[in-house]
Amino acid sequence: MARALVVALSVGLVSSAGAGSSEAPTRAIEQRDPGDVQKLQDLLDKREAELVGMRDRLRVLEDEERWYADATALGIPDVLRRSALTERAQRRVAIAIVRESEANGLDPLLVVAVIRTESAFDAYAVSGVGAMGLMQMMPTTGTFLALQRGTALRHRQTLFDAELNIELGTAYLASLLREFGTAEAALVAYNGGPAFARRVLRNPAARKRFVVGYPRDVLGEWRRLRERQAQAEARRALPGDGRTLAQGTAGTTATAQ
Repeated sequence: MARALVVALSVGLVSSAGAGSSEAPTRAIEQRDPGDVQKLQDLLDKREAELVGMRDRLRVLEDEERWYADATALGIPDVLRRSALTERAQRRVAIAIVRESEANGLDPLLVVAVIRTESAFDAYAVSGVGAMGLMQMMPTTGTFLALQRGTALRHRQTLFDAELNIELGTAYLASLLREFGTAEAALVAYNGGPAFARRVLRNPAARKRFVVGYPRDVLGEWRRLRERQAQAEARRALPGDGRTLAQGTAGTTATAQ
């Protein structure tokens, strides 16, 4: 009711005269502009649209805070701080990794391992065969994936957009995991392409030679990241005195080494 009165005042439907005024608090029906009702409705529609927009923006901000909190719990910002990315880019990349991993059913730390192995977090990295960006997407693959998602990759340079690269790269990795069944086999396909992976994986000798390279590097990095996360969680679970003791012991050990 109060909001309606404020809006009514703003378009002149209700007089702002005080209670002691001799003026009538409202204009007589015959004195009203026939367009007043439509003006009021237009104003209400505008305000409601603005409110919907603000609610949507608030929801996005809340989601981003949650994703960044999840990234922090996984130690992702600590990894990114050792990269050449700006602080602002580090936050956006951490959020994108968790958001897109969640959307595609991936472990965010696997995505971190892929990025670190592929590009060392260089958003402008280009391989000898033309793969681009953080997750080293080939332009043809990026174009195909973008079309699948109802968008268009207008130019190959768009793959230098870190968030888009992560969006497409995680979708591609998830599709390969569904097709090939294991992380090792999916990584063979991610690195060499699905057709190459099928040939390699059918040949035991070729498989043995190939998996000790790129797949082993990624899986080793993934394992190290998970171990570091488990250690951090164990430290957080300790009571205050126990945590201080554990930190002191670790410091003593490091000094002794």
